[in-house]
Order: sequence, then structure tokens, then C-alpha cells
Amino acid sequence: MDIGEKTRRTILETAEKLIGTEGVCSITTRRIAEEAGVNPAALNYHFGSKEELVDKVLNRMLGRFFGDWSRILDIDEMSLPVRLYCLFDHTMETIMEYPGMLSSHLFDPMVEKGRKLIFAEKIGGFLRELPVKLEEHLPLQAKEIRLHLGQAMLTAISAASIPELFREITEEEVSSGPARSRYITGLMRRFLGIELRASDIIHSDIARVRKLAFAPKEQ
Repeated sequence: MDIGEKTRRTILETAEKLIGTEGVCSITTRRIAEEAGVNPAALNYHFGSKEELVDKVLNRMLGRFFGDWSRILDIDEMSLPVRLYCLFDHTMETIMEYPGMLSSHLFDPMVEKGRKLIFAEKIGGFLRELPVKLEEHLPLQAKEIRLHLGQAMLTAISAASIPELFREITEEEVSSGPARSRYITGLMRRFLGIELRASDIIHSDIARVRKLAFAPKEQ
């Protein structure tokens, strides 16, 4: 990797970390340059403007977020309830770790309005595909599954995005693994009719799903 490509990657990774945790509004090009250890002029050289850099960062984050969904759901050797549980849990963990990702796509006034449409279309795409996989496992038609799954996912996203609301409703912290586990299994039972009690979750299975989904592939 040459120096120019290394600098470009460093800027991207630094901007992604800052935007992911703080959102777009509070981040300046000078701040990104300082954190990346580069001259501010390097940002304009490699990306042209802050807007172009932000666009590339949000595309990377969104691609990784929904790519994770695909990898989890494609592990056919694991049971459907375990994969769905991991999908909800991973989604909530990601939003808690990178709250700026969601807020930047949906609420940040500095980000183009088209971002909301992109995010909605990505989720809509999964909600069109998933019911086909779930229909044979649930006593519901695809249209009903899509509606119920969408309601469950929006509820999980809201809970992860507003920890104070989660605490007020459950009297627990969303950052707590056991509390989140109880919440997710409740969502699955209420919206999808899938019984998966927190005490029944086999942690080796959960760990295996994550290993299969995210472990580096052997060359």
C-alpha cells in the first residue's frame, strides 16, 4: 500500500469512528485531520470536500451494517431462532456502539435527505426477503411476517437508540446483556410467536453464529 492510499484509508477510518460515535454535525474537517494525524489539506486532496467524505463514510457504515445482517442470516446450519436472536442483538449492539450512524442517516440536518430513503430502502429490502425464509417456520403469511418483523426491528432500534427510554420502561440498562436478552426474546415472542426464553439460549450457539458470521476467512 503506497503512502497516498494509506493516508486515504486513515482519514476514512478516523472519520468513520468520529461520525459513528458523535454524528456529522459536531465533526469538522480540522478535527478529523487532527485525529488522523494528517494535514487538513489532505482531506480536500483525497475527498474534495467534507460532504464527499461524509458520503463515503456513511456508505461504508451502511454497507457493513446490512452486510452483517446478511452474514448472520446466511448461516443455514444454525437454527432460525438463534439467527434471528443474533440479528436483533447485533443490531442493538451496533447502534449503541455507533449511535452517530443512525442519527446521521435519519436526523442530521447536514446530511442529504436522500440518506433517509437509502436507509429505509435497505431495511425494506430485508423485510421483503426475510419473510420468504421465515414463512415455512411460522404460522403466518409472508405479508404478516413482514409487518411483524418490521415492527419488532423498529422497536429494537428505538430501544438501542434511546437508552433512557429503555431504562424507564424496563427498569434495566440496555447495555446489560441479560436485560437485552430478555427484551429480544420478548420481541420475538410477541411479534413473531417464536418462543426462545432467555434461560434457553445456548451461549455456545450464539458464539458460533458470531464466529461463523464475522471470523476472518481462511485463505
